[in-house]
Amino acid sequence: MDPMMEQAEELERDMLARSLVIASFKGVLERPSFLMIYPPPPPQRFAQFDILDYIEYEKPGEYGEKKSSSHGLDMAHQSDEVKAFIEELQLGDLVKLGWNHDYVTRSSDGGATFSKSPERPVWLLERAPVIVLTVTQSGPGMVGGHDVELTNMAGNEAAVLS
Repeated sequence: MDPMMEQAEELERDMLARSLVIASFKGVLERPSFLMIYPPPPPQRFAQFDILDYIEYEKPGEYGEKKSSSHGLDMAHQSDEVKAFIEELQLGDLVKLGWNHDYVTRSSDGGATFSKSPERPVWLLERAPVIVLTVTQSGPGMVGGHDVELTNMAGNEAAVLS
């Protein structure tokens, strides 16, 4: 984060969108910095998640991120608690992930000058239960007869009951 912004006072925070999802952890990726300075800055690290399902989604206005199939968290902008939790995750772990898409106004001189930028603070990150199943029943005349199919949160077949 910019050292000047760390000292700046937050004047206003507008929520553009709020998401709560079930997601699968895809790992921490590194992106090299393309700044042409010497010495080059360290690569940026992003925790990557594939979104399996939205539990809640709110976008009260015109602006704000839309629903998507994946979400990345910039590790440099996460709390120590979130960073530690992510470091413990294994590839494919299911998590419940909640974040806001906020538009934040800051000033280091009482408001005479200010900057505005987006932030995506994480407000929930926990392991999701892996025993949640979806029940699909086919009736007479349907392919499969009177079977009941159980699928897990990832959409994989867990069992078929006849």
